Amino acid sequence: MLPWAAFKCTFVTNLAWLVRESMGVEGRFVTNVALGRV
Repeated sequence: MLPWAAFKCTFVTNLAWLVRESMGVEGRFVTNVALGRV
């Protein structure tokens, strides 16, 4: 069983990737800002 922190990190990464792929350039910028705050 994975630690909660590892699961959360993976979930956030996958979610950010989906947002980035669906939004294109704007999504990449938002993703970079969001990941910078995590």
